[in-house]
Amino acid sequence: MAKALLLQSYSGVSSRVAAGLVDLFKEKPGISKSFSYKTIERGYDPSPVTLILQQVFSLTNEPGNAKEDTFSFDGSGDPASSKVNCESVRSGQRRAGDGPAVVDWQGSTRHDFQYGLSSVGVHTRLIGGFKSSAAGHLAGELSMLPGVLSQTYRNCPGMKMAPGDALYSARSACALVAQYGVKPYFFPEQNSTFRSHGVPAWKEMMYGLVEDPQGWLRVYHMRSISGSVNPVDRRRFPWKLKKRLPWRKETESFLRRDVYNVRQYSYLSCLQPDMVVKLTG
Repeated sequence: MAKALLLQSYSGVSSRVAAGLVDLFKEKPGISKSFSYKTIERGYDPSPVTLILQQVFSLTNEPGNAKEDTFSFDGSGDPASSKVNCESVRSGQRRAGDGPAVVDWQGSTRHDFQYGLSSVGVHTRLIGGFKSSAAGHLAGELSMLPGVLSQTYRNCPGMKMAPGDALYSARSACALVAQYGVKPYFFPEQNSTFRSHGVPAWKEMMYGLVEDPQGWLRVYHMRSISGSVNPVDRRRFPWKLKKRLPWRKETESFLRRDVYNVRQYSYLSCLQPDMVVKLTG
């Protein structure tokens, strides 16, 4: 079933068409039986199949990010509607003074996109951790950071640095990152102070920026890599999420990251083989 879901996500087709593709290509991926489209739909529910998909995600990181030590964190959204997506909401926020044209995402009960947070290796551009929520911006990136950070460290224990934008410029985020022995590079806000308030990692980060601004900013600006991965993902998957139930949307969104990592590892193994560990057997 996990292979069938990966085939469907890679092809970007409906469950009915995916059932036909499984029959057509089942010899190649080693699928021993056929599935009805309803069986494929139920595969998106929380089950051992979703655990297998998470294991696939870990397996792409094991050889792909084995030499990576810097992961940037950034949020984005997969559109669940053809009319509203993450960028349109961002544009509405930027036009906050233009009157009724603004999208009131805080007061709305509709969730027209699947908001998620991902960590990306700045050299390999492989996704090390990912978590999404159908609650949109109401979930918040910081609320997803503990899960994504834990997943990233579990998949990529060589992580040493974590750049991120000013959203993560909080002592709680610095303390969380420091628990894993990782050095935060979160750009401080204008009203930030050197007071640690019991978080030594905050003071170390602030002094690092003051004492060596060029070196600090050199690491910090690598965070834009995660911003470049999200458009690549949108180009590969330009269509909206097809599932309606929130937990199925989460699985569909995670499947896209599985497919992206498999493709990116294939590119790296051919174009930059020194950056990854070759699979044998």
